[in-house]
Amino acid sequence: MVIRLDDRKGSGELERHFLPYGIKVVKTRLDFGDFDFLGNGPRGVCAIVVERKTISDLLDSMKSRRLSGHQLPGIGEGYDYAYLIVEGVWRLGVDGSVEVPSGKSWRSEGVHYRAVDNYLDSLMLRAGVNVWRTYGELETVAAVVDRYRGWNDKKWHDHHAHDQVYAPATPTDGRRVLLRRREVSLCEMWAMQLPGVDRKARTAAECFRSAQVMANAEESAWLEIEGIGKKIAARSVWEIRKRL
Repeated sequence: MVIRLDDRKGSGELERHFLPYGIKVVKTRLDFGDFDFLGNGPRGVCAIVVERKTISDLLDSMKSRRLSGHQLPGIGEGYDYAYLIVEGVWRLGVDGSVEVPSGKSWRSEGVHYRAVDNYLDSLMLRAGVNVWRTYGELETVAAVVDRYRGWNDKKWHDHHAHDQVYAPATPTDGRRVLLRRREVSLCEMWAMQLPGVDRKARTAAECFRSAQVMANAEESAWLEIEGIGKKIAARSVWEIRKRL
């Protein structure tokens, strides 16, 4: 697996920043985007592209409509997933415009901040483009490397960061509040509190079907659950159950 880097100005000069990561980079001429690579998608191998624009480039492309009128349609035909990295420092000015650093002060770019904000939001919601802001070249390359590793270090269905739920826990167990992405049964919430279960709580809930059945289950039943069937984990669960 490699990251392909467009060899033209605007991306080709970033090649040296990839050296510390030990990832193979191939400079070539890309029809669209500044970086592309293959990754593990939901249905197998898929193609990912990253378009890099400085804030000045973004404002120019908004005015000329080059990004939305030319680049994005081409990206949509050749790639499965797309990222847009907006590189540089910019902020909302007191007059509502986009401001960028200019010496020790800030300079207005003559474009409403709201217009830029809404434009990027529309790309995310309606065009399926993942927008990322970076400070400079080093952070841009780090973001590309992180996206590359995220797409290749695991298979699509092995990623679980998005598939977690909140369940009340004692302050001493170090658990943080987690995102709630789906309805969670009482049985699963109860299972999440048991040592040795954690992410397998959903599997346990599906096996026992109800909190009452789970509460009355014998140790042998826990041993049969895939991922929990180690003697020490099952016995720990069993000891907790007896105290409830």
